[in-house]
Parts: sequence; C-alpha cells; structure tokens
Amino acid sequence: MTATPANREISYLTVSPDLLTLHPHNPRGPISRQDVAELATSIKAQGVLSPLLVRPLGAGYQVVHGHRRLAAAKVAGLVRIPVIVRPMEDDAVLEAQLAENANREDLNPLQQAQAYARYLKATGATQEQLAGRLGLTQGTVSAALALLDLPPAAHQLVAQAIVTAAHGRELGRLANHPHQLGTVISWIKSNGREGSPASSRTVRDWVDGQLERLESEQKERARKADEAVAAAKAKAAGKGKPAPKRSAAELKRTAAAGLASRLSRQRHLEIAVRATAIAKEAIALGRRWKVPAGALVLAAHTCRAGDVLAASWSQKDLTYDTLATLQVALVGRLPGKWRRHGSAGMRLEAHDALDATAAQAWLGFWAWLVTRTKGLEVQLAAAAKRRLAAAAKARATAKTSR
Repeated sequence: MTATPANREISYLTVSPDLLTLHPHNPRGPISRQDVAELATSIKAQGVLSPLLVRPLGAGYQVVHGHRRLAAAKVAGLVRIPVIVRPMEDDAVLEAQLAENANREDLNPLQQAQAYARYLKATGATQEQLAGRLGLTQGTVSAALALLDLPPAAHQLVAQAIVTAAHGRELGRLANHPHQLGTVISWIKSNGREGSPASSRTVRDWVDGQLERLESEQKERARKADEAVAAAKAKAAGKGKPAPKRSAAELKRTAAAGLASRLSRQRHLEIAVRATAIAKEAIALGRRWKVPAGALVLAAHTCRAGDVLAASWSQKDLTYDTLATLQVALVGRLPGKWRRHGSAGMRLEAHDALDATAAQAWLGFWAWLVTRTKGLEVQLAAAAKRRLAAAAKARATAKTSR
C-alpha cells in the first residue's frame, strides 16, 4: 500500500477517530482488552498526552504508530484526537514503526523478528543496514530472525518469555533436525516450568551435544555401510575359492579381540550390579553439600560428569567407557525430578536434574566420581575375569556331567 500523494506538510491537527485507519502491519500485533481499558481510564482523566503519528491516505489518515492510543480513545469516547501528519512512503512507515517499538518491553522477540522480516522484504535492505538504522548490532538482528525458523511450539514459548532471542540463535543450528530441535525445546520448557530459565550457555551446550550425537551416529552409519560393501566385495571375490589359511599371529589377534569383548560385557554387568550401592553412596555424599536450596539446580548444572575425566587424578582410575556405563546405570536410581529422555541407553547428565532433590543427588554422584573411583578400573577388570572364569568352570562342569 502506498500513501496517496498529497501536498500537505508535517502538521499538528486534531481529527475525528472516524478519519483514522489502522496500519495492517502493526509490530505490536493484537492489543489486549485489558491494556486498552487501563489506557482508556487514563485518557478519560488526562486526554491523549502524546499525539498519534499518521500519514495522509485517501480522504483520511493511516496510523503509523499509536494504535493502542486510538483504540483507548474510542473506548473513552473522545470525538477529537491529536495527531501529527507526516507524508511517508511504505518503507519509511515500516522503519518508523520499528524505531518506535525497538525497545518496548511489551513487544516480545518474535513480534520484533516479524517486524524485521517485513521491513527487509519490503525495502530489500540487508540485516546490517537495518541494524545500523535501529542502533543495534547485526548479530542481534540475525538472532531475532532465527526465531522465525522455529516450530510453532517454540513460538509459544517465546511469547511466554521462556525462549529468548539468544536461544533462537542456538536453536537455529538444529533447524534441519526437527527431532533434536524438539528435544532441546522440551528441555528449555522443563527448566522454565521449574522457575529457572535456561541460560544461553546452557542451551548452547545442549545444542552442541545434539550435534555431536548426530555426527557420531552419521559416522557410525557410514562405517557400517562401508563394512557391508567391503564384506559383499570380499564374498564376491572369494566365491568358489578355498578360505585362505590364517596365520598364527592373526588367530592370536582374533582370540585377543574376542576376550576383550567378553571382558567388556562382564565389566558392564559388574557396573550394573554395583549401581544401586553407588546411588546410595552418592545420595549420602550429596547431603554434605552446603548449597542454598535456590542455587542447588544451578550448581548441579555446572558439575558435568565429563569434567572429571579432565582431572589428572582420574585418568587411570576412570575411563570414558566406565563413566558412560555408570551414567546409564544410574537412570531411575537417583531421587528427585529428572528430565525424561524417552530413549533407552540415554546417559544421565548434569542438566537433567530439574529440582533441588535431583540436583543434590547429582552433586553427590559428582563427588563420588572425584573421591571414590581410585582403583575402580582395576577392581572392575578383576571382577570381569572372575565372572569369565566362573562361567567357564560352569560350562566345563555341565559338559562333564553329560
């Protein structure tokens, strides 16, 4: 829509509300009845203190900004409203609306992003040019626009101030992975319900974790595909030929690999057996943490399990495989409210603690990892060997009795 050409200069007038029409793209969006009613009460007592900015349009005027004041003035029963008339083109109208609403507290980030997108589309300006006109950084504009790529569920959380523009920048990295995006959004929502909105750094860590998992799964699929192709080629090449004789070294390597695999399975079983006792120790250790109840969840979120592996004292006593197995085994064994991942084999991590009881239990587990894992790998290896020996003895006994 383009303003009707007119030779009217910038002027101050009082006009009838009937001559004023609303602009179709008000950045504020729908106006609540409560807001209008409160403002109407003020206008009845004091009048419209700040004139509306309008532009000539046809036989009347179109409101550039002041939509809420116009609605409230009509409710208050005013027959004349003060306006400032300024002839403006469409792109100038959009820029004026953006400048007027840029720092309004009642304009949520999604409404700002929608206004930015309309302006960029209408004027062909770049994000950098828009940022310069509004006195913002290009990164701020880019982060806001990233919110538009999120699903409707996330848009509702933006309106509730649970998802912020800073979150949008991080969530936009998962735009092409809807399942992972939904997982992170559900985590943000859970934190918001607990009264502790997730920080941008926490959301970045969650997104990084999802991307790392995607990359790991992709590599695993590629590896399996390569193995399948190689096996098919080997089978085709060896058809009709006798199997090659394997060397003693090759047989030895195969036997060693098989033993290592069996030992690994027994280690995992031993960890599962010990998990309940470890959980009890962790709960006892957690009670020793003297942290204010309001800060427990935040404190727990900073104590990530992987950080323990970076400590020099734990490098020989705790491997990544053991830690990961422990985190899986403790799911459902620690008290409190925890985030439900919805898939088997998901590891328990610091950010899964959602209330003070769960946070205290996690802090206890973290303390257990730091103080109670000395010699753990040696113990697990010995227990795995004993299990294998017992299983071998049972098989031999069964074979003899036949």
